[in-house]
Formats: sequence, structure tokens, C-alpha cells
Amino acid sequence: MSNRIPPEGSSRSERGATASRLPQQSELDNLLRETRRLLAGKRYQEVITRLEVHRPAEWTGLNDKGAKMLRLLAQAYLGEKRTSEARDCLEHLRAVLSERALLPKSDHSGVLSDLSRCYRELNLDELAAHCQEEARRILKSGE
Repeated sequence: MSNRIPPEGSSRSERGATASRLPQQSELDNLLRETRRLLAGKRYQEVITRLEVHRPAEWTGLNDKGAKMLRLLAQAYLGEKRTSEARDCLEHLRAVLSERALLPKSDHSGVLSDLSRCYRELNLDELAAHCQEEARRILKSGE
């Protein structure tokens, strides 16, 4: 399944074929619900298997559902003690969120807290402290 948007000069049929391969909104909503259920049951590997198929980090543009999926994938990686992969997801998400508010402030702060945890586990204490402070600032700005 290709999640890439065809180049500007591609034909209408190519664009239509790509669009038909993208998950529909109701499918994404169902996937998000199922993923949350699996995470609650600590079935991290199942979450990773399901979400790696969609790999929102590789999408050309990340929307709100893609941002949620990427955070859930990072949480599953954390549950599996795959800290570097979780960090990759969270750093990508942090960069996107610094440009566009795709998640509520509480979730944005949670992303930074999760990233701080990754940095601490990787013995990157200065980066961890910076993330934690950024998370606090975001929460305070929402009051």
C-alpha cells in the first residue's frame, strides 16, 4: 500500500488510484480504537504490527489521525522497550507539532513527556530535561 501523494504532473487516474489505497476515515477511526484497546491490554507487538503497515512517519503530510497513530506506535515501542524506535517516532511528531497543532495541548505535552522518557532511558539527560520543561510550558499555555 502506497501512502505517498503522486507528483504534481501525474494523471488524474494515478491520483485516483493512490487515493483509493489510502485508509478511509472510518477505517482510521476503527484502527485507532482497536489500537487503544490493544495498548490497554499491553499487546504491544500487535499494535506495532498493525501500525507499521501504515507508517505515518513516512506519509507526505501528517494529519490529526496520523499524529495519533504515530503517538500510539511510539507508546507500543516504549512498551516493548524499543526506545530508539519510539524516540524516532516522537522526534518526528515533535517536529510536526512545532509547526501545526494537530493534537490537543495535553496530548502534545504527553508526546514531549514520552520523548523525555526515551531520552532518560538513552542517558541523554540534558535533552530529557529540555523536553520536560517544554511539556510544562505547553500545559501552562493551555490554562
